[in-house]
Amino acid sequence: MKLRTIIHHFKEAASSIRRNGHMSAVSVGIIALCLLILGGFILVIANLHHIAEDIESRVEIRVFLKDDLSERGIDQLGEELLALEEVKKVEFISKEQGLEQLKQELDEPKVFALVEKNPLPHSFKITLKEPQAVEAVASKVQKLEGIEEVNYGKEWVERLFTFTRALWIIGVLTIAALLTIVVLIITNTVRLAVFARRKEIEIMKLVGATNWFIRLPFLLEGMLMGLAAGCLATLFLYFGYSFVAAKVIALAPFLPWLPMGSVVTKVCFGVVALGMFVGATSSAFSIRKYLQV
Repeated sequence: MKLRTIIHHFKEAASSIRRNGHMSAVSVGIIALCLLILGGFILVIANLHHIAEDIESRVEIRVFLKDDLSERGIDQLGEELLALEEVKKVEFISKEQGLEQLKQELDEPKVFALVEKNPLPHSFKITLKEPQAVEAVASKVQKLEGIEEVNYGKEWVERLFTFTRALWIIGVLTIAALLTIVVLIITNTVRLAVFARRKEIEIMKLVGATNWFIRLPFLLEGMLMGLAAGCLATLFLYFGYSFVAAKVIALAPFLPWLPMGSVVTKVCFGVVALGMFVGATSSAFSIRKYLQV
């Protein structure tokens, strides 16, 4: 197809949108609202998943050592722990360091003033490559010589992993369902716009225009409306997310909120691409039955 012909069809599509201004505006508005809801929900799920992953990354194993373990035995045990393939980092915490950390966490100097002897044992803090391996690693560590106790908050960790798995499954299913609904709404919106111009299609067909010649302007028109709706939804998503993120960070600065430059940009591009794709394909499929003249 010649470039001049393509430009002509683009002009025809733009002209058609202007001629059917009210219908086009309504269609763009509905499509933009659908894309905005979908994009907003994806951002919410992405942030919840990011927060859950951040909490998971803090899962660690505390290994308390027997009091009679020698310095050589401690060094050897540290090497054995670091040799485990699931282990990322091993940090030795002496009983003196452990007491200082406990004092800082509890902030009760009067209580510690009564303590004459340090009751804490030496310990190791183990960081894992994959937090989900915590139970298996804890089981291996428990079997090593010189270990008094292994603690990783089993009940809390199991609940955390159950929550993150449930969040992932619910998020994927909900996004899939919402995406299906959005596609159906956009398709029906475009179909109504095409239906309103069925007489125009029939006349073009009767005067000898080919199916492709008739279809292409509608396809481009659907794509342009999808582009406009996607850009409109992206505008609201971008500034809306900036506003909400600023409020959340101000109220809960400890939450690891996703920055603007990461997933937000990808979601915005995805929203625009989805709008263009669904708008174009919906127009192409909606016009088929009106070409059978």
